Amino acid sequence: MAIPVVGFDHVQVVDFSPHPASGSLFLITGVAKIEFRGSTTPDSDGWTRDTCSFDVPTPLGQPFLFDIGDVSASAFVVPATVQNVGSADIGFGVDHFSATVSDPINAQQQRKVTLTSLVVTRNTQGIVWRLAFQVNVNVLTKTPSVTVPDQQQDTICVKPGIVNVQRTYTAQTHDLQSPFRQVKWEGSVDRGDPTINPVTITVSSQDPLVATFNFNTTGRTQEHQTIDFNLSVTVVDKLGLSASFPFSQDVLHSIKCGDS
Repeated sequence: MAIPVVGFDHVQVVDFSPHPASGSLFLITGVAKIEFRGSTTPDSDGWTRDTCSFDVPTPLGQPFLFDIGDVSASAFVVPATVQNVGSADIGFGVDHFSATVSDPINAQQQRKVTLTSLVVTRNTQGIVWRLAFQVNVNVLTKTPSVTVPDQQQDTICVKPGIVNVQRTYTAQTHDLQSPFRQVKWEGSVDRGDPTINPVTITVSSQDPLVATFNFNTTGRTQEHQTIDFNLSVTVVDKLGLSASFPFSQDVLHSIKCGDS
């Protein structure tokens, strides 16, 4: 039967990362409170062995959740408080231990680290009351990005004389954490009059990654004329990480547009 942990003491966390947006290195130390007694039916060599597993805690005792990124961990576990009464055959120890990083456990793609130790004690008088642990967790932030799917970037074809054209775009983020500090959409006509902005943008109130662009081509609707628009989306996440994606949209005027 696995050894239960009844609580933690003196959990301390040191973050060695001056710039957490680029990654974090945590040193976490503390004591796990247990009660592991020697068995009346020990192994053939006289030792009682059992496994103790627990999630690396915060100073408040909850599992420490590590933000998105490549997470790796190492650990060291030793008996901290032991007791043996009325026996000269004394022995305590931790045979081996490991630190395991979980898969993402929530929508924020956070992970936790679980320590597993094989604890041993000698004869029925031996008790291990506490395990001291030190965990080193390295979180390397992945390179964030934002894209607008290619299938939304085809040429818009309209007949001459149509000057207002709408298109809705949906951005997709990768390795950026919400809620976002900022989502900024921009658009302008390529080689146009810098004093005139023929693009208006309406961002969805439900989802800032969705925006509807209105392209105005007044005075530029000659037959078979293509107007190029330069567009972009920039996202800044809650950690201050940012990513931009520039793309283009062509509007073609032709009497053949809309013909089957």
